[in-house]
Amino acid sequence: MTKTKGSRDFTSGRLFLPMLVFTLPIMASGILQMLYNAADKAVVGQFSGDAGAIGAIGSTASLTNLFVALAIGLSVGAGVVIAQRFGAHEERELSRAVHTVFIVGAVAGFVVGLLGVLLSPTVLTWMGTKQDLFDSAVLYMRIVFCGMPVKILY
Repeated sequence: MTKTKGSRDFTSGRLFLPMLVFTLPIMASGILQMLYNAADKAVVGQFSGDAGAIGAIGSTASLTNLFVALAIGLSVGAGVVIAQRFGAHEERELSRAVHTVFIVGAVAGFVVGLLGVLLSPTVLTWMGTKQDLFDSAVLYMRIVFCGMPVKILY
């Protein structure tokens, strides 16, 4: 595999500084992801002012975080496979792994999004969502699940 200008090769040389530079954007991304529900609450609080809408976001946080954690876990696993192929300089297998991950992510995102939109009322009932928050919570979860294909691909 040829090294292009600006690329980093983590298979040789000093590792600490390149690994730190590589890790900082990942850590920043994780922090931004944790602020996901907080940002939603801020927007809804600013423009809606409805305490029920803010409560609906809070009541669905664990479900939202579950699917975000699932997507992160899948991407970490895919990253391991891709890193192994890259480190072994297996260009053909690397390309195949990247394309497979993309296709699986797109299909999984579509399926999870569709199931989420269809099953949101059922899952929120199982979770024991308060009746006065239920309609707002279903609407919020459906909006979240409509964006799930893009979120999983990301």
